Amino acid sequence: MAVGYSVPYFMPHLGWWKQAAQCSSVCILTQLPFESKSEQRRCILTSAQGPQTVSLALIGGRNKGKGVADVALDWTQPSMKDLPQAIATNYGKTAYFDLLYPEFLDIYHQKPAFLWEFNLNLLRWAQHRLGLHVLFVQDTCGRDKPPGTFNLEVPSETYLQMFDDKIGFVAEAGTFDLLFNLGPDFAGLNAQGISHLQ
Repeated sequence: MAVGYSVPYFMPHLGWWKQAAQCSSVCILTQLPFESKSEQRRCILTSAQGPQTVSLALIGGRNKGKGVADVALDWTQPSMKDLPQAIATNYGKTAYFDLLYPEFLDIYHQKPAFLWEFNLNLLRWAQHRLGLHVLFVQDTCGRDKPPGTFNLEVPSETYLQMFDDKIGFVAEAGTFDLLFNLGPDFAGLNAQGISHLQ
């Protein structure tokens, strides 16, 4: 299988996992320039009122000119302190919340200093719980984006979401949504071909 390349996104949507599922390993690109207005620090949750964006707070604001590896998290900010509650509020009634939420809290309470570390810890947890056999490794590729780097093209596939009867399917919903709605069931569906999610 192929080797993939990606920046360390903050719990990306299904389109990212479609690409990861085709790889035996994914190099996490931490030497590229950081993009503040990107999914490296933002993730979309679903709620009864519609999509909700959660953002990770950073020391130094936009961190213009820094590499991904140098961007630090600011755990003192309200958005960081409120992240567990935002997830509990939106996904507390999903099928796999009771199973997976304590595991998320374990990762959250480690509070690593850097954005890429937190995102990579979450990706490894999600990969395990989604049943994908993908090895994540930190890259040594420098500041040039390799050919075949993952994009974030929104997928055409759908899966059952908690609020899709009220707000419709939210294709941009991040990995939290995928995990709490599908959990380990994703592995069996992916084995049939990732296009058969619903």
